[in-house]
Amino acid sequence: MPMTPLAITIMLECCVCATPGSNVPDRIWNSLAAIETRSKLVDLGLIDPNTWRATMLGEAYVGALMTTPVPAPEMAF
Repeated sequence: MPMTPLAITIMLECCVCATPGSNVPDRIWNSLAAIETRSKLVDLGLIDPNTWRATMLGEAYVGALMTTPVPAPEMAF
């Protein structure tokens, strides 16, 4: 599954929030795209289907994501 911006948002929410979904607007969290994305993340074992909290694998995935440098153009001075 490609990690879309929505999937990354959901994974971050599931890792850092005590009640996943509370920091994401309802219109986004409850959208069809978000529901399908959460279902795929559950299938991949990244989030728990009962609590929406990240699993150990999900936390490791987000940790790896956070250590990956973002490509940026070189600045010329």
